[in-house]
Amino acid sequence: ELASYYKTANCYVLTSNYEGYGRTVVEAMAADCPVIMTNVGLAGDIVREGDSGMIVPVGDVSSFAESMIEVIKDTNLQKRLTEGARKVLSMMPSKEEYFTRYRESLEKLL
Repeated sequence: ELASYYKTANCYVLTSNYEGYGRTVVEAMAADCPVIMTNVGLAGDIVREGDSGMIVPVGDVSSFAESMIEVIKDTNLQKRLTEGARKVLSMMPSKEEYFTRYRESLEKLL
């Protein structure tokens, strides 16, 4: 039941030095939880700096702390980030579309 935690959190932070895709980031965004993450995984693709989340350089602890304080204190920023996240997520393919595209790609390879 992670969704309830995402929904009640002030923000979701991903402090990874490296990351594959970062599904938990998408889950947090879908639950209207502002995201702060290092520049790994889907940073820049789905999470866009200042629009759908906050992105900080890997290892930059002071920038990470500043971003966390800014998001927690600024309710307008929280709202802007969650609205931006909703827009980005609304453009993503549905589960069915994703699997259809995946199957079609595999069929082309075979």
